Amino acid sequence: MKRKNDERTTSTARAPTTTPASQAPPPPKRTTPQPPPAPAKKAPPAIRISDSFSNGVIDRQLWYVFATGTGEEVTERNGRLELSIRGDGVPGGDYNQISGQIGTHCHFSGDFDASVDYELLRWPAESGVYVQLAAFFDNGVAGISRQSHGGELYAAWVPPHSSTMPTADTYGRLRVRRVGNAVTTYYRAERRWAVLERSLIPGTANLGLQVFSPARDFGHADVAAAFDNFRVTGRGVVGPACPAA
Repeated sequence: MKRKNDERTTSTARAPTTTPASQAPPPPKRTTPQPPPAPAKKAPPAIRISDSFSNGVIDRQLWYVFATGTGEEVTERNGRLELSIRGDGVPGGDYNQISGQIGTHCHFSGDFDASVDYELLRWPAESGVYVQLAAFFDNGVAGISRQSHGGELYAAWVPPHSSTMPTADTYGRLRVRRVGNAVTTYYRAERRWAVLERSLIPGTANLGLQVFSPARDFGHADVAAAFDNFRVTGRGVVGPACPAA
């Protein structure tokens, strides 16, 4: 009788599979809520100041009047602002000059754009007189003028630069503009604005209209000029008498 071979059944159990640590999915990241972005700073609103000098009285709420030396006159008449220097005037003051001017009580800490008409009423050659729209900054003066010194010229001074341009104009329009810290001076020529000088000037500024002659240039002649239709649009207005934005 044959002996049956023992039947053995062998089963192989699979070991549980594991993912190598280098292949394991990263743990979820912890996120920190971000604050909302800060709102963009708005530029201060622009305001506009204008004066047609038409009522015969200087508006002392808008303007101060300033003079140095003797022989100058500043008055509002004939529908304009008239400024004059007599030939027998005597220079004086801190800058040793004859000067008659008005200036805005309002100061501008931001952008501004100012312009004014001018006319030469009595204008002898080489009088040494300047008719100027000026911006008086904390640290200097920028201006555009019509002058009779070294010829008949438009002249601009924006520190530390200056420029001149020959002209025969007896009337026109002058302009000073600031965008950021960039100050540019213009005169009106052939129905367009012509740039004469530009540079960078920070700080706060007020505007002035002046007729003046330094002692070194004064030709001792009677001179008269007029301003009209002053306008300025600006931001960052400082001063209790300034119009509300």
